[in-house]
Amino acid sequence: MTKETVVNAFFNAIGGAEAFQNIKELEQEMSLVAPGMPGAVSMYSKKIVPSYYVTEQSMQGMTLMKVEYKDGEANSSGMRGNATLEGDELASTAKEAKYVISELAWLDDMSSITFDGQTLMAGKDVYQITDGDAVHYFDVATGLLHMSTETTITVVGKAQDVAGKLSAFGAVEYFDANGATRMLQPSSLRQKV
Repeated sequence: MTKETVVNAFFNAIGGAEAFQNIKELEQEMSLVAPGMPGAVSMYSKKIVPSYYVTEQSMQGMTLMKVEYKDGEANSSGMRGNATLEGDELASTAKEAKYVISELAWLDDMSSITFDGQTLMAGKDVYQITDGDAVHYFDVATGLLHMSTETTITVVGKAQDVAGKLSAFGAVEYFDANGATRMLQPSSLRQKV
């Protein structure tokens, strides 16, 4: 098994890379209510590949975080203030704008990822691919993305973000810090291609 085999199986499972390469505009909106939060978190993103990308998270009408990239320049705003993105942050945002789904970048530069073998995750056989600080787990049987994790440095230390799989019921299934399966049910989800 190789990283090329895993990536090709993933794209075959979701309808082929060409189908996603032909999408030039993607808009997504989601509202999510989570236990212990004072209100719904609204998330919005829009891409017009390869030169425009915006992502925004808000709660109760207040912008928590917004990043906008247009024609080689990017700015962020929100609770942490306003800033012009430069260096690695600008490069990462430009890369996000370039592809309708980030996995398409692997087809352009397979050297950016490593194949870390096969493992078990919650009783499921998965292949593990590492891309920088992100680790992606692909179902051996179907080729579909099972789960992704990414470790980031915050002001209080390291934090691990876990992006789970979208279940058949529209809920996001993920594993908490103790390895237990949890579900987040979006209040609303809209995608426009």
